Parts: sequence; C-alpha cells; structure tokens
Amino acid sequence: MANKLKSSKAKTAETGQLKPEKEETVEVKKLLKDERTHKIAGSILLLLAFIFFIAFTSYLFTWGEDQDKFSYRMLLANDIQVQNLLGTFGAFISEIFIRHGFGIAAYLLCTTFFVLGINLFFGKKVFPFFAISNTW
Repeated sequence: MANKLKSSKAKTAETGQLKPEKEETVEVKKLLKDERTHKIAGSILLLLAFIFFIAFTSYLFTWGEDQDKFSYRMLLANDIQVQNLLGTFGAFISEIFIRHGFGIAAYLLCTTFFVLGINLFFGKKVFPFFAISNTW
C-alpha cells in the first residue's frame, strides 16, 4: 500500500488563459457595523476637532491682521502671508465659521466633533451626546 503511485491529472486549463477573478461585493450594513469603520471615523472627527480648535483659537488673536487678506483664492495661493497658526487654511476656515457663520459659537463644532470622535473611537458612550434632563 505504501508503494501506490499517484495518478497524474491532466491539466484542463491552458497556460494562456487565466481564471476570471471574483468581484467582491461590499455590503453597506456590514461596513457600518465594522469596528474599524468606527475607529477611522472617530479618528477623523478627533483630528478635525483638534484642527478647528487650533484654527479658531489662533483666529481670536490674529483676526485683525488676517481679515483684509480673506478671499476664496487664499486656499490655493502661495503668496498670501497670514498670522494664523494653521496658515491660510486655518485663516480661511476660521473666517468662514467665526466671522461669516456662527461667531464664537463655532467652538461648539469642536466640542461636538470631539465628543462624537471619542464615543466612536472607544465604541461606548464616554461622553453623553444627548444628555436629556428629566427634572422639569
């Protein structure tokens, strides 16, 4: 029994033809329930909260010097010098959100992004997002 020869199978595929690859389908429900998606979204929200906080805080000190340089061209131009710590991008988003948008309440955007980012990153409610009081 130990000396049995293995039968050789004839190759049916020619060497010039390749097997077609299967296309993987991505289901949105599985993608949204995946822990990695939550960690990535949480990381992005934390990064945005940090960037917005630095830009808004720098704007409070440098708005006088940067106010006359505001234009939509400032994002692509290299020749504009601003005093904001995040450069032209920080001056632009600060001008949009603080001066033309919500005012000092734009810091609530930083807080919201921070709370959502922490909750998504750690997978549990570290900070309550909707704290509804039943004391009324």
